[in-house]
Amino acid sequence: MLKLACDRLSDGDREVLLLSSTEGLDSEAVAEVLGISNAALRQRLVRARRRLGSLLDADSEPASPAALRKGSG
Repeated sequence: MLKLACDRLSDGDREVLLLSSTEGLDSEAVAEVLGISNAALRQRLVRARRRLGSLLDADSEPASPAALRKGSG
């Protein structure tokens, strides 16, 4: 589910999240790689995390009865 949500993020959101979380780079290194300030990096991380959270929430919502009926017919 996380992989699917990440795949639906924009390239920029995915890049900032991957560099900061999986590559083990500190914030200064990530900002340097992206050519942005630390403040801009923090803002991009906040926005990317918010978007990822929204995608994960949307994926975890139970299907409505109408959607279930539609899929079974």
